[in-house]
Amino acid sequence: MMSAAPHVLEVGGSPNGAGPLRRSGRPASAGTRLRPPLSVAAIALCGVICGADSRVEVAAFGAARRKWLATCLELPSGIPSHDTFGPVFAGPSPCRGRTL
Repeated sequence: MMSAAPHVLEVGGSPNGAGPLRRSGRPASAGTRLRPPLSVAAIALCGVICGADSRVEVAAFGAARRKWLATCLELPSGIPSHDTFGPVFAGPSPCRGRTL
């Protein structure tokens, strides 16, 4: 079975409200670090549950528990840096033009 080519995890809200993390349609280049969205979100969630209050603390949590996290998450490039967790904490951009 042939697997699909890896794609880059892009950061930033999209116009259609898909959220801050999404896969781009372009293949990853050789120098690009792959960040599976589920793994990034799972590390952030576990870090916050364990008391992390910032993206720096989440990255430190991930680094301290790298071996355990690697048993259940896909981490092709290791634990993401604190810069990768910024959009996770920023959340999706608000939808424009919608009223309640």
